[in-house]
Formats: sequence, structure tokens, C-alpha cells
Amino acid sequence: MKMDDDFIWKFTILGKPVSQKNSKRVGIAKGRAYIYTPADVKKWHKDAASQLADQLESGDYPEIPPKTPMEVRVISYLAKGQSIDVDNLASAPMDALQKAGIYQNDYWVRCLISSRKRDWENPRVAIEIRKCDVNGD
Repeated sequence: MKMDDDFIWKFTILGKPVSQKNSKRVGIAKGRAYIYTPADVKKWHKDAASQLADQLESGDYPEIPPKTPMEVRVISYLAKGQSIDVDNLASAPMDALQKAGIYQNDYWVRCLISSRKRDWENPRVAIEIRKCDVNGD
């Protein structure tokens, strides 16, 4: 299928959204401090990329050509007790989209819209990608 200007890619990542920005931790080993990503965030990334790749494979999605300007909408549905800044919620799904091979580089995302809602019964991240008509680098 060839990509056209009206096509919208829709994906869903099931599970509690994570904040990648505030997930880094400091550890100390042999008297030296280091920064690491906790295992639960690494697990979320792996699971999210797998879910996205499965959806890409099973759907009828055209390939996004390299250097295509994109608009990405991320809606994070938070679980009970979650409180994450909306600007911190977009980074992890953006990286998972790239890891899953949906696009080659998030550099070409020209417009990013991130919002958050609550869904205590079904936490998830809903994503829409469309071609962006914004010009310029």
C-alpha cells in the first residue's frame, strides 16, 4: 500500500504508561556512582515495541518513507494512583515506535500532541501518526 496524505496510523500500547524522563536512578558500585534505567521501564519498552511491531505486521499500514514529516498524537490513559506530567508521557512511546520500526527516526516528527486521561480499568497509550504538512527543518 502506498502512503497518502490522508492516511492515519493508529496503534495502542496496553498497560500502565511510564515516564521515561523521570525513571533514571543513581546506583553506586565499587565507590562510583552511575545512572541506570530501572528494570520495570526496560520491560515496558520491550513489551511496547513488541506490541507495536505486532500491530504493524497485522495491519494494512503503508511504509512511512524516510524523511517524511509526521504529526504524532499520544494519549496516555493513566491507571489509578498514577500522576505523571503530560510532557513526560510522550517520550517512551516515541522511542518504542522507532524501536518497533514504525518510523526510522523521530527527528521527522514535526508536531507532537500529548495528552493524558484516566482509565483505571484499562491503562494504555493510544497513538495516531499522520503525514504533516508543516514545511521546514
